[in-house]
Amino acid sequence: MADLLNGIRRVDPNNGPTGLRRLIARIPTTWLGGGIHRVLFAPIDATLMRLTGGRCSSVFGIVPLVVLRTTGARSGATRAAPVGYFTDGDDVILIATNYGRADQPGWYYNLVTDPECELLADGVEGRGGRFIAHLTLIFQPGL
Repeated sequence: MADLLNGIRRVDPNNGPTGLRRLIARIPTTWLGGGIHRVLFAPIDATLMRLTGGRCSSVFGIVPLVVLRTTGARSGATRAAPVGYFTDGDDVILIATNYGRADQPGWYYNLVTDPECELLADGVEGRGGRFIAHLTLIFQPGL
């Protein structure tokens, strides 16, 4: 099996972060840390990844990220969002979390409306490929 899938680095979901990365990963799971990340850091990730060739993001390599390009469900405009992912065989699985809120992230609704999308490895143009999204599972605790 090649290390790349259509230009996207393969990620085994069973290989979690270790040491300091686990400690840092706890910060956005708090109410305050999640709010700060959502408002300040997440919006700049796509640009930061593109400018640094994927070497830098606000999640410090704890969660593998790709930049997802979709067509806006209402606007029809091209949208870009950094998204956590892992791979399963020849599939790229995007993690549709919205910081513990009940609703899905905006890009999820864009893919429901138009499943054709592009994933940019490291947020860099020319690295990655085109994909068709398929809903696989919705897990909502407490339901």
